Amino acid sequence: MPMVFDNIITDRTLEQAHASASFADPYIGRDAGYVQVTRLNGHGPALLVLPDGRTPLEAWRPIEDGSKRAQTAEGFYDWTVASKAYAETDWKNAGQQWNTPTSLTLQPGQRRDIGLRFVTAPSIRAIEQTLIAQRRPVAVGIPGYVVPTDLDATLFLHSAQKVAGIAAEPADALTATPTPAPASARTRGWLRYTIRSQGWGPARLNITYADHSVQTISYFITKPLEQAVADLGRFATTRQWFDDGNDPFQRAPAILTYDNDASRIVTDDTRVWISGMSDEGGAGSWVAAMMKQLDNPDAAEVARLERLVTETVVGKLQVADGPQAGAVRKSLFYYDPQAFPAYYDSKQDWKTWTS
Repeated sequence: MPMVFDNIITDRTLEQAHASASFADPYIGRDAGYVQVTRLNGHGPALLVLPDGRTPLEAWRPIEDGSKRAQTAEGFYDWTVASKAYAETDWKNAGQQWNTPTSLTLQPGQRRDIGLRFVTAPSIRAIEQTLIAQRRPVAVGIPGYVVPTDLDATLFLHSAQKVAGIAAEPADALTATPTPAPASARTRGWLRYTIRSQGWGPARLNITYADHSVQTISYFITKPLEQAVADLGRFATTRQWFDDGNDPFQRAPAILTYDNDASRIVTDDTRVWISGMSDEGGAGSWVAAMMKQLDNPDAAEVARLERLVTETVVGKLQVADGPQAGAVRKSLFYYDPQAFPAYYDSKQDWKTWTS
């Protein structure tokens, strides 16, 4: 079922987009799945697309129409009830799906009804309470759904139906143990579970309710927290470390974006900020390495980061003095074929706004 909402920002001013456009975010949770449609300006009401009867949100499939995709027009998606045909063909190399792909067969004279309901929540913050009022299952993970193996997480569930069983996929990846909830939560119908994990990678909890409906909750299991954070710092300051004194864009020393598939630092992305140490794509790695030192400092890493700040950030990425002191450049890397004719990959498109 196509979920077509106005998410188009192309050729609109910020004010126009905030007034007219919206974002549609799916919870791909099988029988508990829904789509929330929120305005770009953050104001209410918010639209909730809910299943009517047994209409599981098993997959969220891109609609392959002829419209041009862009960062300001991501296209539209389909509420997919049964996804096995796609999983076995178009998606066969895509890895693990959000839910176990299923199919359905209708025999002669057989019927299955599927449908959707549209409900509004008065505000974004009121979405969960609106779901509860509509007798929909609600799950809240604390602190979230990325869980290290050495720390317990908490899962709160609220449902009009009793929980009949909880199973994990893979079977030994997650355990959910009932734990007394605070009195204020119990009186409002919330159940609390302690979540423990082992292994590494994606995992899923399947919550079966008394009416045989199934809610799925996706997790990602990581290494123990201290080890994962140590890996972050070590990788950023070694594999991502860029110290080419001949770099024409004067980025050295730096921590640059890394392409894991190609096993190399990305020095020339057409989205120039990705290779230019700025914006979220270019700055994320070195800012994360800085933040890591606040809780888990390493002397060798700190020494490299000090060089990065004193030699590259201050005076190059960030204006050090003058009337624009403190201003941050969008990117240290840029497209100038006259100045650097041999630097850019001619197979890439350098003619868009991202360059």
